[in-house]
Amino acid sequence: MARCRVPPDPDGVHRARPRADLRASREPRGRYRRARRVQRDRDRDHLQYPVNAPYPLSSGPRGADVPTFPTDAWFQAFIVSINGSEEYRSAAADWEGDIAFLVQAEPDAHVPDDVWGYLDLWHGRCRGGGVVERATGERAAYLLSAPYTRWKAIVLGELDPIKAMMQGKLKVRGDLPTIVRYVRAANELVRLTGEVDTVFPDEG
Repeated sequence: MARCRVPPDPDGVHRARPRADLRASREPRGRYRRARRVQRDRDRDHLQYPVNAPYPLSSGPRGADVPTFPTDAWFQAFIVSINGSEEYRSAAADWEGDIAFLVQAEPDAHVPDDVWGYLDLWHGRCRGGGVVERATGERAAYLLSAPYTRWKAIVLGELDPIKAMMQGKLKVRGDLPTIVRYVRAANELVRLTGEVDTVFPDEG
């Protein structure tokens, strides 16, 4: 009889060891750091997501459950990313004030109407938000507004939001010096948009 090549465990029982290639395939992947354009494609392979991603995973074909910017589903995924960030919690520990995001309509980019996003930010956490009515957005302490394509450039990391504010490309209503004082928190918020895999309505 051939001898077993696998040494016994401390209890004297021989147990199979998982193959090295299978062990490697089970290791968690790193979190995405930049937004990805996700194309709607129901005929190709499924998307591969990070292990234990905090936002809804796609259980169907490519793009099936990936949120479209700027829908309520996208803002909900963004909120989950915010509340999972220790960096943001530290940078915005003293921040008090809700923020509205006005994504101005661009019919040629398949955004036919203005969209009002809202985040209730309080001491490094987001207590809620999503797409809201105009009246709710206008009551926010801070309002950031820009056309859809400019917001898209910010989400993709192609446009720095602080520079955009200074240049008038991103309109600000509220206390700008306060926003600038919390520039680290603002930059982290922008970085967190890259944690959300995104479908853009003018692509796909």
